[in-house]
Amino acid sequence: MGQEATDQQTVNVTVHLIHGDPLRFRLDHGRGGRFSLAGEIEKTLATDSLAVELQGRLVIIPNHNIQRIEIDPCPVALPPSVIKGAESLD
Repeated sequence: MGQEATDQQTVNVTVHLIHGDPLRFRLDHGRGGRFSLAGEIEKTLATDSLAVELQGRLVIIPNHNIQRIEIDPCPVALPPSVIKGAESLD
């Protein structure tokens, strides 16, 4: 097996809220985790809230309070509706 199959990847997530400070957290995923992350993003977009287990606590954020979510680095597998390869003009 190649090195990619066994490596862990750290993913940083920032949830920018309309009201309140941004929520930042880190996820460590192996190869399979990166693929499941795309599915979790898609499920979250179809629900009324984002739920995260964070250091032993369950944090639920209503979608109407989410301005945007940033995931860095971008997951390898993305939901089908994502526009790929964009570059910022700023």
